[in-house]
Amino acid sequence: MEPAFSIIIPVYNSLNTLIALLDSIFKQADNHDFEVIVVDDCSTDDLSSLLKRYAVNLIRNETNIGSAASRNKGARISRAGTLIFFDSDVILEKDTLSKLVSRYREIPAGCALIGIYGKEPAEAGFIPEFKALLDYSHWQGFGFSEVTSFEPRCAIIDKVLFERIGFFDENIKGADVEDYEFGYRLLQNGGKIYIDESIQVRHHFPVTLSKLANNFFFRTSSWVGLFMKRHKFDNVATTKGLGVSCLLAFFSVISLFASFFLGNAVYSAAFSFIFFVILTWKFFGLVFKEKGVYFLLRAVFTQFLLCNVIVAGAMRGFINSFIRRKK
Repeated sequence: MEPAFSIIIPVYNSLNTLIALLDSIFKQADNHDFEVIVVDDCSTDDLSSLLKRYAVNLIRNETNIGSAASRNKGARISRAGTLIFFDSDVILEKDTLSKLVSRYREIPAGCALIGIYGKEPAEAGFIPEFKALLDYSHWQGFGFSEVTSFEPRCAIIDKVLFERIGFFDENIKGADVEDYEFGYRLLQNGGKIYIDESIQVRHHFPVTLSKLANNFFFRTSSWVGLFMKRHKFDNVATTKGLGVSCLLAFFSVISLFASFFLGNAVYSAAFSFIFFVILTWKFFGLVFKEKGVYFLLRAVFTQFLLCNVIVAGAMRGFINSFIRRKK
């Protein structure tokens, strides 16, 4: 008898987080008809011990092919008619699977459903807690509604639909923007992407600012390449509002440097910073409510810095797009 759902997890050198994820899956999978497919993207970790501990189908890639191709590989060998994707660095809440399946049965055919990162990360520390609240603030208030980005950290989609849209783009290597690109193709083909804010997972976020900034820089650069093709912002996270707030942070820095030569430029720096804070207050307000004043002050500085990193990444993306068009 074929399972009703195939859970697909690409993994690369993240054995410990994968074990935490599998534990959270099998604690609640008894109530559902699942198969679990783990696609090992040529890790240096030895994952063979998983077979003794969990009822999983472990597939090992002979070479590192990236998360997009690994998810596709899992989808191709899956036996169920419905696919569930999880990233290997998330942990399910106790009701994640039941909510995901229940809500999926309510959405129209030809559509996908995603969950969100919860406001508590999988580990303690300022950067993980900051990033968890930042991501949570993007989705806060959406409830159950349509969005424009597909997030395979926690997602469910019909297998036939997934195949018809054309799988993830395997030309996009690493953990990059293959999720956004797939979602845009789904929308272009008449599908819809729904989100349920109550379907949550906890995530193992980067623990250092340098790693987080590096992720922001390169993800932004890649996303701009997609933006240049479709000329549209998303209705959550990668929005016009985020773009404006990042430009204000960047202009504030430029004005501050200019004030050493043009005294009045300091006012431009101050006003830009104030409007940056106002535009980002949904996040900052959540931080103040959850963590207090000291955490808020650190969060304002960190977000200000990251917004400038995003602008730098966007510039790189625009330059790369321009160069590609000239070739």
